[in-house]
Amino acid sequence: MSVVDPMIMLVVTTATSPTLSRAIDAIVPIYIIVALSVIWAAYSDDLSRKPKKARDSLKSRTASSGRQLSSAQKEASSSSSKANAADAGGAVAPPKQSDTCVDMSGSYKLDKNINYQNFLAIQGVGWALRKAADSANTTHHIAHDLASKTFHLKIQGLVSSEAVYKVYGDPITTKIKDKVFEDHTSYLPSGNGVRILKVNKADNYTIEVCRILSPDKTTITMDQTCEFKDGSGKREKATQIFKRVA
Repeated sequence: MSVVDPMIMLVVTTATSPTLSRAIDAIVPIYIIVALSVIWAAYSDDLSRKPKKARDSLKSRTASSGRQLSSAQKEASSSSSKANAADAGGAVAPPKQSDTCVDMSGSYKLDKNINYQNFLAIQGVGWALRKAADSANTTHHIAHDLASKTFHLKIQGLVSSEAVYKVYGDPITTKIKDKVFEDHTSYLPSGNGVRILKVNKADNYTIEVCRILSPDKTTITMDQTCEFKDGSGKREKATQIFKRVA
């Protein structure tokens, strides 16, 4: 005997039995309603999960952003602290570099200026004084005591001055015309010269002066760098060459 598909039998029976047809007509809508209810329940459950996933994702992104912001704030704070420490008003004596230095004692006469007028101009020195300073007959007299680490500097020229520096000691106050400086003194790491950091708090700039004695002790090269600490980026270098005369 051949097996007949139940659905075919149902269709055939329905077509031949009015009573059975009416019964099926009543039952089928119920199955449709139940099926639709199951589908709707599954769809609603899926919808309820999506907002939770979205909230969890948003919460995760917010936490990550918070961590990144906190890290950026710490870095900015650190950078700000470093910038403040570099301001002229907060400048301090440089760390100890060398305990020894060559004896720089002697008298040295100015032989050559390099970019000296621009170096003075950035500090607000007028044209006439810049020209006079650039051609001035200047002599530096140095008495350098290695045992006590004192550096006695006497300058004779257009602008004369005299000061005694204590290497790695407390800063001293000096004046150039109407400008007041706080001077910090140290030896160069190479041991062949002296570094003086001049801090002008009123105008917020520094002048680094490095005097380097040549190996044959006949020449002092004086490298000078003027740098403003007000964020303007203004900076100028100059070099002066001095020859020993005594």
